[in-house]
Amino acid sequence: MRAPNAAICFAEVHTSGLQTMVSRGFQLSGAPIERARAYLETLDRFVPGPVYYKRLHGANLHLKRQNWSEHQKQLAWASLAAWMIEVVAPAGRDPEERRRLFDIVLARFLVPNDPWKWVRAPARRLASTSSRALGPLRVLLDRLKHSERILNTVAGRWMLYETSDPAQRAALLGLIFDRLKSGGRFDPSACLQSTWQALEKEANKRFIGRLNRGTKQAKEKP
Repeated sequence: MRAPNAAICFAEVHTSGLQTMVSRGFQLSGAPIERARAYLETLDRFVPGPVYYKRLHGANLHLKRQNWSEHQKQLAWASLAAWMIEVVAPAGRDPEERRRLFDIVLARFLVPNDPWKWVRAPARRLASTSSRALGPLRVLLDRLKHSERILNTVAGRWMLYETSDPAQRAALLGLIFDRLKSGGRFDPSACLQSTWQALEKEANKRFIGRLNRGTKQAKEKP
């Protein structure tokens, strides 16, 4: 936020050290709002141009956060969501579009989207088996794992913190609003022609109320 016009972008990442690999993502292109929405899906900053050389030495922050407590992850995820709202929502051309962007950012940080999750667990079991009969399938799986297009398709959204529990999701939503208010950089009246109270009420109804209904229906099934 101290340098609002600065950006860290790259075309691909070359990683060395504990692991050697090359990572490429979907390139961000198009109008600003389309680029922002595409970025929200992956939280990757891939653009045509430079290469980012990353050294995995064991003390990298993204490695350390794997050992964070759930509470630490929740706080960090809420802070990132608030910062994204502060940057993305005001990009809308009118209050209606800015409100859509506000809701899109909230959905990105509150609602996991992993339609291919059911594929990955069987794939891991297949990769670890030593059955000769399944050998051809393991060869095919290995080839698929080296296809960037397939990997990008089945990866799903990256979530530092995610939960399907209504109470925990409500707590996360509350933290996001707390960060927005304490930051002092987002004005719901000027940006969305709304109030904090109205925004929180509508967000709880959309993201928590729906989850509560789904949980209740699941419990009622015989």
